[in-house]
Amino acid sequence: MASALTLRVTAYIIFSPFAGVVSEKFQRKQILLITQFARMTIVCMLPFVNAEWQLYALIFALNVFAAFFTPTYRAIIPQIVEKEIYREANGLSMATFQLLSVFGPALAGIVAVWLGATQIFFVNGATLFIAILFILSIPKSSLQKGVSSDNAVPQKRGAKY
Repeated sequence: MASALTLRVTAYIIFSPFAGVVSEKFQRKQILLITQFARMTIVCMLPFVNAEWQLYALIFALNVFAAFFTPTYRAIIPQIVEKEIYREANGLSMATFQLLSVFGPALAGIVAVWLGATQIFFVNGATLFIAILFILSIPKSSLQKGVSSDNAVPQKRGAKY
């Protein structure tokens, strides 16, 4: 378990710094779709793992894609939510994330007892597929607001910070 958690954190440490740049330079809808599809595929592969190294590789890959999905997802909230309710929407997003991190494992345990440990991965894959459908319903143009090559701040040569 410690190795799996270490791989999770390592993936975020290595790839998160690049995720914000990618989110600004590429189409956000494509980033969301690609990373969500990859995460869905990886989660559905977990029941077929038969070696420890495969589990570690899938956990690392899952978190690499999560490292790109999360900042992109957070960057679109102000783009798709009206300015008047932005604070509430952002608060609801963060509260949902925190509640799922607390109650998600318990809920997964209950569903695993009910459906079986193997099927829980496919249920998770199905929920990720539903998320893909929601992403597809968002107009691409609304996800790129405020993103242009003019947003880059040129640094002065020899400037000390």
